[in-house]
Amino acid sequence: NTLDESVKILGGAGDERGKSPRRLLASTLGDELRLRSNGRAKVIGISAKDRGAIMPAGRNASAAYWFSATTGRLISSTYYFNQLPAWVQQFNETNPSDKFFNAQWERLLKDTGEYERRAGPDAPEWENLLGERERQRERERGLDTAFPHLIKGKESKPGADFYDVLTASPFSNDLLVEFAKLAITNEALGADADTDVLTVGFSANDYVGHRFGPYSQEVMDITLRTDRQIGELLDFVDARVGLRNTIVAFSADHGVAPVPEHAASLNLPGARINPDQIVTAVKNAVRARFSRAGDEKDTTVDYVQAFTPKNGNVYFNWPALRRDGIDREEIERVAGEAALTVPGVARYFTRTQLERGAVSPADPIARRVLHGFNAQRSGDVVIINQPFHLIVNYTADHSSPYSYDTHVPLIILGEGAAAGRYQNAATPADLAPTLAALLRVESPSSTTGRVLLEGMKTAK
Repeated sequence: NTLDESVKILGGAGDERGKSPRRLLASTLGDELRLRSNGRAKVIGISAKDRGAIMPAGRNASAAYWFSATTGRLISSTYYFNQLPAWVQQFNETNPSDKFFNAQWERLLKDTGEYERRAGPDAPEWENLLGERERQRERERGLDTAFPHLIKGKESKPGADFYDVLTASPFSNDLLVEFAKLAITNEALGADADTDVLTVGFSANDYVGHRFGPYSQEVMDITLRTDRQIGELLDFVDARVGLRNTIVAFSADHGVAPVPEHAASLNLPGARINPDQIVTAVKNAVRARFSRAGDEKDTTVDYVQAFTPKNGNVYFNWPALRRDGIDREEIERVAGEAALTVPGVARYFTRTQLERGAVSPADPIARRVLHGFNAQRSGDVVIINQPFHLIVNYTADHSSPYSYDTHVPLIILGEGAAAGRYQNAATPADLAPTLAALLRVESPSSTTGRVLLEGMKTAK
């Protein structure tokens, strides 16, 4: 969460709330470069999403810019400076998003049969799960299930609904590439002896994955287009700075789970879980175990504070538990066992268990849950779905510990990297320490990954 009410948005609408990296608990590679260079290194993050721009760049970044779905502009906040740089203001004055109004997203390849062979039919039934009213709304906005997609939103001219739709199309990635080129030029990135960092987050791919699912012609098409967009940006870097003077790293933070209905059609155990069933099961079990005999009023009504389907976390109201002398470890177990009674729930982990590290390092699911747990921010019970099950009501999602979510690319190109394809186990957490080793700087403060020595050239 990048929300920060202590700062103000620059370039956005008046009702947009401030954003910054203040909640980031660790340094980034850019922060370490800024430390080593006494602030001379420039570190800039760019993305359609605020968190995709802000977090990779770090707490001491020179700037972060993200897309405003209200104004259609690239914006920032007063965390970085008091006003946008002149070149950013000039870019925004051209209304850069508006040129994509009424743009038609067609398939990139002329051979549409290639999409059928690789991704299946266009607009299969599992992409069309919304009710008729919602389907009509999506058609009006250009997000109907079938190609071509007319990117326009509901208005007759560019406005907030159009800008929102634009973020879920490959055209928003085009906008980021255009802006990244301007950042390289106007900020003179790579022009001196100090290493600079530019991070670019192609957020549209995530939005398209959510809307259409991973085995869709839309995901195939935006992947092909992203490949070309990255190539265009690297050609620009080569002409401006020289790829021989550049290290390029490419990865992702997650995949996309198959649409449950698609999985079910293939005889995989796909289904959706109603989050209300989990809440009801947990509250009923808590009431049955902890309500006081003889009390007409339910004394447990405020014990369960929230359940967040996105991360499967159950949060308890700790002051209420202390008020009534409820044993935390016991209520965690009661809630977890209750959740297991809901079809589609596979496992649960408790706060007590995770704080004690009482999970087997040989258990890959438990290890991933432990690595994702933060004592100050996570819930009190973490619920894990069965494979191919989702607890959300939109088409597709991620955030599971399974291979379809955790298998992502990791590519490094540049001086010191040894060409090859390596089968050793690796994760995106290995990227920061490996880049730090290549750049000869301290690894970020909370580094948990390893240096990918097998992919580095041996010093002579």
